[in-house]
Amino acid sequence: VMPHHGAPTLFIDERPVPAMAYAAYGPSSEIFADFAAAGVRLFSVMGTPTSHGYNLAVDTWLAPGQYDYSQLDARFRMVLDECPDAWLFPRLYVSAPPWWLAQHPEAVVLYDPGDGRPVPFTQNGRQVPSWSSPAWRAATVEALQELVAHVEAQPYADRVVGYHIASGTTEEWMMWGANDNLWTDYSPDNTAAFRRWLSTRYQTDAALRAAWGDPAVTLATATVPSRKARETSAAGVLRDPATDTPSIDYARYISAMTAETIDLLCGAVKQATGGQRLAGVFYGYLLQLFGQRQQNAAHLALDAVLRSPHVDFLCSPTSYAFRALGSGVSHFMAPLGSVLAHGKLWLDENDIRTSLSPGKLGEWGRQADVAGDIRQQDRELANVLVHGVGQWWFDVGQNRYNDPQLMAHLGKLSAVAARTLEFDRSPADDVALVVDGRGLANINVGDPLMSPLMLHQMAAMARLGAAVGHYDLTDLERLARHRLVVFAGLYDPSAAQRAALERLKGEGRVLVFTHAPGPYDDGRWTPGAMSALAGLGLKIEDRALNARVTLAADPLTAGLDPAYGVEQPTRPVVVG
Repeated sequence: VMPHHGAPTLFIDERPVPAMAYAAYGPSSEIFADFAAAGVRLFSVMGTPTSHGYNLAVDTWLAPGQYDYSQLDARFRMVLDECPDAWLFPRLYVSAPPWWLAQHPEAVVLYDPGDGRPVPFTQNGRQVPSWSSPAWRAATVEALQELVAHVEAQPYADRVVGYHIASGTTEEWMMWGANDNLWTDYSPDNTAAFRRWLSTRYQTDAALRAAWGDPAVTLATATVPSRKARETSAAGVLRDPATDTPSIDYARYISAMTAETIDLLCGAVKQATGGQRLAGVFYGYLLQLFGQRQQNAAHLALDAVLRSPHVDFLCSPTSYAFRALGSGVSHFMAPLGSVLAHGKLWLDENDIRTSLSPGKLGEWGRQADVAGDIRQQDRELANVLVHGVGQWWFDVGQNRYNDPQLMAHLGKLSAVAARTLEFDRSPADDVALVVDGRGLANINVGDPLMSPLMLHQMAAMARLGAAVGHYDLTDLERLARHRLVVFAGLYDPSAAQRAALERLKGEGRVLVFTHAPGPYDDGRWTPGAMSALAGLGLKIEDRALNARVTLAADPLTAGLDPAYGVEQPTRPVVVG
């Protein structure tokens, strides 16, 4: 991945190529042939170096030192039989086979059902490994590199361009149990890793005791806070560090641990291929995960993943929030401006259901007919192309593209994508929407304010009439060209970030702060600092308020919703 005409671009054999691909859970010679005829040359199939958590590939790690890659080989051959000049990037799910977990009970993920007595978590009837387990990490690196070595020794090796490493809930590096409201991970290995993280953060027992407000806790005895503690916040939206620091720390830790695991495994790919193959993951869903998943899914460490020299690309499904035609918009789940600024390729998983998919009309974007499908695909590709990113069309379980008119249109879109490589694709946004990934650890888990504060700004800002970029707070220094900067939650800026924000003030630039601007300083409760940060006299009052702006009667607002804001009372409130 290298810069080309202003955007991170996929290069193969030193030539820029459009990152337009096809991926499928169920491989099909017929569909591979259809997409090859439409001009697509990138293909992804499912595999695993160990065990697949969703049974989309057979176990390959059969016993210590014993592997079977015959299914992956067959899937590669199926693609190449239909498209000999195809490029391959398999999606490899990492977990652990039952026999390995039986030998390592300390690594089995546990969840707290609410009574403080953790029990094993299972996915599709199988127990799963803790990503923090040193034994699992070492074994998975070995298994992954064994698979890569096998691939690199095959006749098709020169057709493989990279590896998409997946794990966790829905393959997307969301913490085990995140989609099922099951709170993990209470395994012995994860408890030990949490203690190591706390030791790095606090250094001494005295510092930990002061932060946690617990005179008895030590770095050697600290435990993962219970589900009850993690889901309780007496202070409302904004957690009180005097009582909630263990839960705040754990939310930070699981994201840092996940980012560390991603870096390790992508680094293993780089090492095994001499840096000649790409590595990437699903991650960074700061603009999609709300409810308890915002803190529990472990996606708050995007900045760490972006700093990794081993990660070449990031990806997500296109947002599930606004898929309706006419009233909806296309947006990506991560702050794309930050992803591109760090030189990472973004790949959009276009899993929009078509009229050929089973399901209800409107579900996941499903249309009534192929004409509607074409309009959906046009909108999605427009968003992909104007941002200079790539995508894959995705069959989840059946052929959702089996129509001559639809396939012909996808071929036209693929050709358009190739032509755009000739144009300047530099970011042109002069409005920035900024989210504070790290600071979200300080927010009450699952607080309903977060979705309207962040997710529902996406559709409104898409209709702003100006180009809008989305950024993580860690990239404030990159926003000097922007004329309007909207902070969708600015909770825990560091001293360096506060200084960078001061430098953004002036030059006619407008800064918009929503909710509470900077009530924390590295986790410390400092609400008095909000006034200096925002340049306004602000304070926090411990009461609930349904915060809505009501429009006065005016011809310009005729027929519009007369109020803008949140539907439910919020506590505490920020007043000026």
